[in-house]
Amino acid sequence: MKKLLVLAVLALAPGLLGLGGGQAQAAGTTWYVATTGDDSNDCLSPATPCLTIQAAIAKASSSDTVHLGPGTYSENVAIDRSLTLQGENRQTTVINGSGSGYVVYVAASHTTITGVKVTNGENGVGFPNQAGIHDVTISDVIITSNDAFGILGDISYPAIDANHVIEDCVISNNGAGAFYVHRFQKSSIRNCEVFGNGYGHGAWGQRGLQPASTSDVLISDNTVHDNAGAGIVLDHVSDSIIEKNNVYSNDVGIELVGGWGSDNAIRDNLVQDNGCGICASDTAPHGSASRTYHNELIDNTVQAYDPEGVATWDDGYPNGGNYWSDYAGVDGYSGVNQDEPGSDGIGDTPYVLVNNQDNYPLMAPTAPTPTPTPTPVTPTPPAAVGGIVELQRGPSAPSAQHSGSAAPPYAALASAAAAALALAAGGWYARRRWLR
Repeated sequence: MKKLLVLAVLALAPGLLGLGGGQAQAAGTTWYVATTGDDSNDCLSPATPCLTIQAAIAKASSSDTVHLGPGTYSENVAIDRSLTLQGENRQTTVINGSGSGYVVYVAASHTTITGVKVTNGENGVGFPNQAGIHDVTISDVIITSNDAFGILGDISYPAIDANHVIEDCVISNNGAGAFYVHRFQKSSIRNCEVFGNGYGHGAWGQRGLQPASTSDVLISDNTVHDNAGAGIVLDHVSDSIIEKNNVYSNDVGIELVGGWGSDNAIRDNLVQDNGCGICASDTAPHGSASRTYHNELIDNTVQAYDPEGVATWDDGYPNGGNYWSDYAGVDGYSGVNQDEPGSDGIGDTPYVLVNNQDNYPLMAPTAPTPTPTPTPVTPTPPAAVGGIVELQRGPSAPSAQHSGSAAPPYAALASAAAAALALAAGGWYARRRWLR
């Protein structure tokens, strides 16, 4: 009898012995949407789905899931409560913005979007211009063929720990760029493919991934290729890590604008076949130096460009700097000053940049170089106009926009390499971007 009593107590009150005490949280409700549905249905089963996503969201509560069956949903969706928007399959479940607005607009924290294709809006996914939105996850989503940006946001004033995650996504063929979000603190973009963006809005767009005015960002394990302008842009970004990305066939691989920010680590990236590999387009640095090391810079027209000499291009000795495919030095010595007998895998002489140098260039890549597998790119790039889209004589940026080279003091050069030589000679300000 005593044994039965003990079992009963354990069954009714597991918290008494530390076995998961506390009130159990009820699982959220799943609401179903299908292209054959009806918004007057209860939407609580696959047999009685809603017709529109917005109608299902209106029925949902916090922590619920809105499940989308395969098909195309032509609507602009506003998520104003914390929930999961889950498609059947990102190839077959399509949200079409019909050419206007945000296709999906996120106005609530603790929101997840997964398993859908977001297309044909002015912008794909948008964050609001207001404070307090955090913990948004966009996972396993295709964001493609939107007129301006794939993901656009100006969020979190004052800055908060946003904790957003963009992962396992394809962001492609968006007119102005793939991603442009302010105040992206303590957030990450990882394991995404980003290509074909920035060909639709002239020099105003031309970007792949661009977090801005932020800190503590991780951009990792992405494949970024064939974008107009820069593949990855750091715009007033500090205390962030850009690592293990495969960045190739962009006008610029990794670009730093609006000042270098401070204390970023740019490391372990493959930067290959870009017009300019890792380059600063603004000449007015802010903050302390960022550290750039263990990258593989291979066959970029201009491998790197640091006009103010504000970055550190190695991680000291013995960790070393970067691998440069055009480095012509030898490795006969070792040590901090490279004057001790014996080789160490580090070149005996620095790799020299404009106003800076990699003191410890690596003699071999830090990891086997993967062979890029290009994804077909739909847009046709504009006709090349020369090395840098805009150059101006003088120590600072011009106050007005100017495209092309119709009149002095602007000039378009034949190649990015020629542009680098002109800049190195002094008296020129690089206004926008490099061309291959």
